[in-house]
Amino acid sequence: MKNLRSVFLLGVLAVVMSLTSCSKDEVTPQGPQVVVPEGTQEVAIGDSKELMFKINVPGGFASATIETAGGEFAVPANLEQGAVSGEITGMFVAGDEVGPGAVTLTVIDANGKSAMGTHSLEIIE
Repeated sequence: MKNLRSVFLLGVLAVVMSLTSCSKDEVTPQGPQVVVPEGTQEVAIGDSKELMFKINVPGGFASATIETAGGEFAVPANLEQGAVSGEITGMFVAGDEVGPGAVTLTVIDANGKSAMGTHSLEIIE
């Protein structure tokens, strides 16, 4: 009878310990958001246009990559590591061909989550 009681108490103790250890789990913040204006913006061949990406990074900014089509995009500075919000602004210079263009920014947070936003452009004469 004494052994049965000891086994029961050890079982209850194990259940209590497993429940309390679960209460300290960390919650991973939501992934980043990248906000850009809707619609297509026109840029003449060879002209430049300032483009801004508003970002929200609850998990802390880690890095960003940029892809362009129809021209070149230069960013003077990124956000600081760990920043939770801000703006990334740069200058798009249209190429020498008429047609569609785009600048896509992909933001990655400290937890490895990512989001992207795209400025849609039309290169005109």
